Amino acid sequence: MWSTPSFDSQIQKWTQQYGPIYGIFEGTCPTYVVSDVNFLQEVFIKQFSMFHSRHNNILVRMLKSNAASLFSSHANQWRRQRHIINPTFTTAKLKMMTPLMNKCIRSIMKKIDENNDNEFNIFLLYKRLTMDVI
Repeated sequence: MWSTPSFDSQIQKWTQQYGPIYGIFEGTCPTYVVSDVNFLQEVFIKQFSMFHSRHNNILVRMLKSNAASLFSSHANQWRRQRHIINPTFTTAKLKMMTPLMNKCIRSIMKKIDENNDNEFNIFLLYKRLTMDVI
């Protein structure tokens, strides 16, 4: 696994090989890898109260600081964060944000058009777009 270009590319290969739900071991810890959107919606939205104390994957553990995040929180802390953040991402509120996101995208597209055939660093524009949308 560590000889592949990236962890996520290996996960993609295994997903193609084994399907949308399969298990791997992180050391001695069995771990499910799930890429089935319907299953994830069931777990994280419809039944999230039943799945709040899952362990962190190896990458989160390696990068973990003392700061709390949605990816590293457990039990009551995770439940509290979820309760605070959830109302922000309703379908209606996301639809209200669409015009603002489209405005940011149009701005970036204008910058790209201004560069004509000149070489430029697209990564910087994507970073700006990401921050503007967030």
